Amino acid sequence: MDESAEKWALITGACGGIGAALATVFSRTGYRVIATDRHNPEDVVSAAETYLQLDLEKIARSESFTREMGKTIIELTGGAGLHSLVNNAAVQNLATLESMDREQWRETLDVNLNAPLFLIQELAPSLAANKGSVVN
Repeated sequence: MDESAEKWALITGACGGIGAALATVFSRTGYRVIATDRHNPEDVVSAAETYLQLDLEKIARSESFTREMGKTIIELTGGAGLHSLVNNAAVQNLATLESMDREQWRETLDVNLNAPLFLIQELAPSLAANKGSVVN
C-alpha cells in the first residue's frame, strides 16, 4: 500500500467516552474513521468520517449479517479496506452472581468476546492486505 494513501479505521462503541476519544485521536493522526455503535447517529462524535449503526449481538449471532456488514464496511472505504480495527465496544452487566440471568450473560459474551472475534475474522483479509492491526 502507498504510504500517502488514506488510511481507514473502524472503531466500535464510538458513541461512548473512550470510543469518541479514539475517533478523535485517529482522525487527528490522518485516519478516516468509520464510527460504529448501537446508538443513533446523532450521538456520534464529529471526528468520524462516517457512521454505521452496528448491533454487535447480531454480529455474534448471525454469520450472514456479519458478512453483509463486512461488505458494507469495505464499501465505505471505497474499496481501500481497513488499516485498523478497534474493538472498543463493551457491555458491563453489574448483576450479582445470584441475580445475573442467562440473557445478561449471553449479551456480555456476545458483545465483549464473540463479536470482536467474528469482526476480526470477517475483516482479516482487508487488514492483512493493508498490513493493518487490531486493538481489543
